[in-house]
Amino acid sequence: MNSIRFSPGVYKDLNPAAKWYRAQGGESLERRFMDAFKSVLPGIAENPFRFPVGYRDCRRAQLTSFPYKVYFKPQPGRVLVVLVVHHARDPEFTMRVLKVRTE
Repeated sequence: MNSIRFSPGVYKDLNPAAKWYRAQGGESLERRFMDAFKSVLPGIAENPFRFPVGYRDCRRAQLTSFPYKVYFKPQPGRVLVVLVVHHARDPEFTMRVLKVRTE
């Protein structure tokens, strides 16, 4: 199984989303969001190539029950999680961030 590494920007992606879910539904909704994020990681680590390819050779996985995608880049022996983004974000935003974080 591959190890999982996180681009520093991923924490900046997750923090406002988690805070928003806390404001909307309390600590339990925030926890459910973070659990959904954590639950997608083992599948990414186990077989990253089963997920579809997106921009800049990054692959993407969908969070369960939340409208977020996790973009990641398989590398030898590990997977780099690059971006966590809401589905409604402008695709141009996603492409810009992926470009910066994968250079």
